[in-house]
Amino acid sequence: MKKAEYVKVVKRSMNNNSSVKHKIIYMRVEPRHTFSIYLPTSLYQKVLDKAGKGKVSTFIKQVLEEKLNKEEQQKKEEFQKKLIAGYKSTVANKELQKELAAWDELEEEDISNDE
Repeated sequence: MKKAEYVKVVKRSMNNNSSVKHKIIYMRVEPRHTFSIYLPTSLYQKVLDKAGKGKVSTFIKQVLEEKLNKEEQQKKEEFQKKLIAGYKSTVANKELQKELAAWDELEEEDISNDE
């Protein structure tokens, strides 16, 4: 994977006495990858109508980012639900609770014997 690059950008600004000032800033630019996708004409026309001419790439990038972020969030929520369900089943398991209590007692005895 390529590293992010920094590009030099010169901004021009006018001050009150009309002299031009230059400000140099460096902006982080991610590497880009170009690829082709094949869309049915009807779908391409919808994208073109929605995005506007010359802005299709940006539109598709935004849609993909939204979709991927949404899926990532859903995975996090599902994982959280599984953790909670696992915790609840552990708490509800009376036999396991008895065994854990027995281990706690043994541990307390070991600590008091060491002192």
